Amino acid sequence: MRERLNKAVVLQWAGVLALYAVTAGLLWRILQIQIANPYAGDFLVHIQTALDPTQTGYSALNPVYQGLWALTGSYDSMVLFVLLMCLGGIAASGWFLHRYAGTGIFASGLLGWCCFCADPVYLPFLNDYRTLGVQAFGVWHNPTLIGIKLLGVFVLALYLRMVRQFDEGLHWRDWLAFMVLLALATGVKPSLLFCFAPAMAVLMLWDFVRGRCQRFGRYVWLGCSVFPALAVVLSQYLVLFAGGPQQHEESGLAFSLGANLLQRTQHPIASILQSAAFVLAVAVLCAGSLLRDRMLCMGWGMTGFAYLQHIFLVETGPRASDGNWTWGTSVSLFLLFLASAVRLWQQTGRWKEQTPLRKGLICLCWLLLAWQSACGLEYMLLFIKNGTFYL
Repeated sequence: MRERLNKAVVLQWAGVLALYAVTAGLLWRILQIQIANPYAGDFLVHIQTALDPTQTGYSALNPVYQGLWALTGSYDSMVLFVLLMCLGGIAASGWFLHRYAGTGIFASGLLGWCCFCADPVYLPFLNDYRTLGVQAFGVWHNPTLIGIKLLGVFVLALYLRMVRQFDEGLHWRDWLAFMVLLALATGVKPSLLFCFAPAMAVLMLWDFVRGRCQRFGRYVWLGCSVFPALAVVLSQYLVLFAGGPQQHEESGLAFSLGANLLQRTQHPIASILQSAAFVLAVAVLCAGSLLRDRMLCMGWGMTGFAYLQHIFLVETGPRASDGNWTWGTSVSLFLLFLASAVRLWQQTGRWKEQTPLRKGLICLCWLLLAWQSACGLEYMLLFIKNGTFYL
């Protein structure tokens, strides 16, 4: 019996490693394409900005690129670094599923891959592009998004742990790790903080009122963990929007209804449904317990604030056409996708207890998960075939 068990474990790990190896090969090619062609993605531009002393960059990845260039003098080291971030994000997603859903080795690896690499449902008669004009999170042309997806998994996991421990008291190690990782993720790209912080604040206020305004000090202590990340945002704002022509003197933020949502899309409402198909189906499946489920509440809270920013805010000046407010929806939908996969796995484990209607809904959820994952894989293959992210 033990030998059979060991053999099964080895086979599962072999399957996961094979999946990672194939993915690494695909991603290496995608990143090399971007190194060779500045119009194939943002990667080469990010590197050139980091290495040019006359340019001012805001991302915490810039000193990493500078250090790798100083050590190796080769772009390949930077490709390897971003590739490891990608594989780390897939592994972190699998770890999250194993921790919260109890998935096995191969299921964790496969579902982690699906969550990290999935893309919106592609329906060309609604919107022409696979990842442009929709709120895609399985994109490979921007390393900063890859970085905050990786860090976002651990930020969410630490937040959930602190919420679970809140009545007994916050553990300072968890609090410190959360503060550092959130600040680091913000340094890479502030999009995660812009969605995470307001959702966290609303849920803290809800808990505080529901708890009859007790444990005020603990709420203040938990809220203080966001301050370093806010300081990082302030420094990034000064770099991007203040200080003269080199820092985009005329750039700024403004209200503009639908400016981001309407970019490169024919049917904006359909683009939201294409992007959120799986998570919407899981929300229906878990509707009865949604408000009591902190994992899903946080995911939907983040996504709600991300869409408010995406719909109502726009950058002005040279960055106006970049659609940077889309990145908040990308990272939020990814974390919500991950949380929804956890709940779907748990609901599937109670299959015998489900009504025929709920069984049909569970099957629909798995179908949508598979569809969005297949769209993500197809996007990777087409990126390699066509040499661009304009797909």
